[in-house]
Amino acid sequence: MRLVECTACGSKELVEQDDAVVCVYCQSRYVNEPRAADPVSPAIIEIARTEFDVVLMNPGRKKLKVVKLIVDLTGLGIRPATKLVESLPQVVLRGASRTRAEEARRQFEAIGASVAIQ
Repeated sequence: MRLVECTACGSKELVEQDDAVVCVYCQSRYVNEPRAADPVSPAIIEIARTEFDVVLMNPGRKKLKVVKLIVDLTGLGIRPATKLVESLPQVVLRGASRTRAEEARRQFEAIGASVAIQ
């Protein structure tokens, strides 16, 4: 098995749990996907990322719409969502699937905010 480093934080301390590999520091999960084995070399495990964080970098000019979107996406109240927008950069969604993270990014960018998926 070849485990190099976490793509989210760069840590080289990864731990195997069931059918996944987990980073010790940032808790990112990766799924083990075995490739076809060569008769000459041992089987190599491909690591694919399954959980992503959506980080709000800049709310843009429409802070109120960003706050409303955060409330819709996370279920937070208005006051905690407002505090989140005022202290950037902040993680809005933690451990989301790829499709949910991409959908959230599309919604934020539609109202003029900039986000990063990590």
